[in-house]
Amino acid sequence: MRSIRDMERIRTSLYFVGRIIFGSVLAIVLGVVGIGIAWSMFVFWGASSHTTLLLMFFSGAGIGASSGTFLAWFRVDRLPSFPVMTLMWVLLSILGGMGALLGYQFGAKQEVECCVGPALNPIAYMTIGTAIATNVVALIYGLIRECRLQGLNREHNRNLSSLVF
Repeated sequence: MRSIRDMERIRTSLYFVGRIIFGSVLAIVLGVVGIGIAWSMFVFWGASSHTTLLLMFFSGAGIGASSGTFLAWFRVDRLPSFPVMTLMWVLLSILGGMGALLGYQFGAKQEVECCVGPALNPIAYMTIGTAIATNVVALIYGLIRECRLQGLNREHNRNLSSLVF
C-alpha cells in the first residue's frame, strides 16, 4: 500500500514537471509567433508610434504565450465549465501581457553603456517573462485543482470502502 502511495506522489510530481516544461516551450514558441503577428500588423496597418509597437508586442506575446500555456495545462479527463476555461485564458492573457511588460523593462536595463551590447535583446526578455508569468499562474491553478481532486477522490474512496464487506 505504501509503494502505491509513493508512486502516486512521484506520478503527480512528474505530471507537474512535464506540464511546466511543455508549457514553457509552447509559451515561448507561441509568444514569438504572437510578436511576429504583432509586428506584421504594425507594418501593414501603417502605425508609426513606438508606443503602439510596444503595446502590440506586449499583447501579441501575452496572447500567444497564454494560448501555449493554456494548451499545455489543458486537461481532457475532467473539463471545467466553459466560463471557467474562458476566464482562465483571459486571466493568462492579461498576466502574460504584464509578464511581457516586466520582462521588457528588465531587458531594457541590461544594456551596458560602455561598449558591449546586451547578451539578449529586450524582446527575448519579454518572451521569457511572458512564459514565466503564464506558467506560474497555470501551476498555481493546477496545484489547487489537484488538491481539490485528491480531496474528492479520498472522500469517494472512504465512502466506497465503508460499503465493502
